[in-house]
Amino acid sequence: MTLTTDSGIAAQDSISVHNSLRIGVPPKLLAKQWLSVYQQGPRWVLPVVLTSVASNAFLAFVFRSSSSSSSVFGKRSLYALSGALMWMIPMITIFIFEPGVNGACKVKTEELLRDEGVVMKDKKSTIVPRLSKHSASEKSRQWAERVGMEELVESWANENVKRCVVALMAAGVSGFATLVLS
Repeated sequence: MTLTTDSGIAAQDSISVHNSLRIGVPPKLLAKQWLSVYQQGPRWVLPVVLTSVASNAFLAFVFRSSSSSSSVFGKRSLYALSGALMWMIPMITIFIFEPGVNGACKVKTEELLRDEGVVMKDKKSTIVPRLSKHSASEKSRQWAERVGMEELVESWANENVKRCVVALMAAGVSGFATLVLS
């Protein structure tokens, strides 16, 4: 169940942002909306991902030690695969999104909302991204300086759907192991 929850959160974030783009929300308001959605990730997505990974690891372990089913190896492998797929979500976020589109959106958000007190701290050498610190690569910084908030947020929403797909794949794999390989 937690697998589909993460997918639903990612999908809702993308849909909400796309709706704002469709109705022509002004750039400052769009920056506020994006920042609000972005800041929810660690509060909601990370616990769901960690619960999903732990649940699938537990199921893989249980079916590793069980000898009552002829499809033990299949279930164990599928639960492990599902957990690995869910673990990809924070890895994609840390290594692709943060230096890329998240970082670019942070740069533009700070530019648009500086007069309202939104200031990002300089990037520190840490692997774990922080909500209030810059994370953009030089290329992403330059991208943020060239384009408007609308283009950045649209790109973010489109990229966010990929995380939704990964979570759906994980849910499908785990569901298949549970329901079909009984």
